[in-house]
Amino acid sequence: MTMEPPEVYRAAARSSQAACVRDKELDRSRPVWPQIADELRRRIDAGAYPSGSRFPAVVDLASEFDVAASTIQKAVAALRAEGKLRTVLGQGSFVADQEK
Repeated sequence: MTMEPPEVYRAAARSSQAACVRDKELDRSRPVWPQIADELRRRIDAGAYPSGSRFPAVVDLASEFDVAASTIQKAVAALRAEGKLRTVLGQGSFVADQEK
């Protein structure tokens, strides 16, 4: 007799296999953090996160994208290296002033 996992576990497995990035799924066959960085960069450039505004917390973005916090931290580090974000110790990350 085989025992199937309860439906709640099957649903959790399905949701963890595919996270949505603006109407498309993350490609889990390649690193996810660059895909998330691309989406966050697009949002910054589109004005969804205005210059000077506080950037969402890592835990909130991890929940939104259904990934580990370390994955979001890599994406945020890439955006910081590009000058899109600035981080203030003890206060969080903020959208850097963007030249138009």
